[in-house]
Amino acid sequence: MIKRFELVRTKDATGIFGTGKVAEGACFADNSVAMQWVVRGKPSSLVIYKSIEDILQIHNHVNTKHEGGTEIKWID
Repeated sequence: MIKRFELVRTKDATGIFGTGKVAEGACFADNSVAMQWVVRGKPSSLVIYKSIEDILQIHNHVNTKHEGGTEIKWID
């Protein structure tokens, strides 16, 4: 079953994307993920990840001074 989600930020560590919904995506039955960045309300690059955990590890800035502020909001 495919589950849709939004990547939502409460902090913007880079100053590029802002806060709120910054990406949307789908998680597949094998846990792989397709995610499309949304820049200033317009779709941008499409990225494939091995898992939803990889997205959080990379984009939640874990183990950096900007840690936190990014979460997965499940739609389905």
